[in-house]
Amino acid sequence: MLKCYYYFVNSIIPSAKFLTSSCGHPCRPSVYGVFLLSFALFIAGCSDDGWSDKKENFTQTYMEILITREQIQDSTKANTEVAKVMASHGYDQQSFGEQFMEYSRTPEVLKAIMDSAQKRAQRELKR
Repeated sequence: MLKCYYYFVNSIIPSAKFLTSSCGHPCRPSVYGVFLLSFALFIAGCSDDGWSDKKENFTQTYMEILITREQIQDSTKANTEVAKVMASHGYDQQSFGEQFMEYSRTPEVLKAIMDSAQKRAQRELKR
């Protein structure tokens, strides 16, 4: 397992140059290698796979749409208000739909967004 880890890190960050013993087994990495690995893991943690501003905006928009649909029973009025909610977050019906389809390509991401929006909407409606 350890050999695989060192191989993986060396293949990702070749400049890390993990040291090897005379028998060829990996030893302690150089300080430079540890720094590069830590930096790479930090950058990976900050990537778009996390909860980005874009996802937050979409989640907030969807939450407000859920609240609007719940509070306004007349579908014509609700549609008008939903369009206003989308516009206030920089969406129109087409761009919101496109964003939804983009997130639906990764079901885990879409589920997290939908769950978050629904929980937020429930909290807001209880107030």
